[in-house]
Amino acid sequence: MKKIFIILIPIAGLLILYSVFVGAQQDQREWQEEQRKVQEESGIKNMLPGMKAVPVGSAKLVIPEGAQVRRVTPGLIVPQTAGEYIAQELPAMKEKLAQAETGVAELKEQLGTDSAMKEKKQEEIAEEEAAERKKDNTPGILISG
Repeated sequence: MKKIFIILIPIAGLLILYSVFVGAQQDQREWQEEQRKVQEESGIKNMLPGMKAVPVGSAKLVIPEGAQVRRVTPGLIVPQTAGEYIAQELPAMKEKLAQAETGVAELKEQLGTDSAMKEKKQEEIAEEEAAERKKDNTPGILISG
């Protein structure tokens, strides 16, 4: 039983490291693809993801996605100020933060139960090993030849 754990624990560790590495590479590729699409759509190079280009006459105004633009007069366009944009997005951000905190609490709880289960299994293994040692140490007659 102990030999199985000795073999499985390094394998599980390697699988976890591999999945994290592959996930990071995939995230990087997705980010690069998103940035390429944004650049193609807007015609502006080095524009960050989450931004959009709004045509203003012959020029383009780069603003965050979700921000609004007001046309004051036919030739005057006023983007939403940073304060207005933050006030608009703050409730959604608070909701996402609450969801993240709930997720972290659930993961901590799960980790705590996993740790307790691991400790219990280690105690059971120690008891089994002690029982095996007790069986092997039975008194008997040793005959050497």
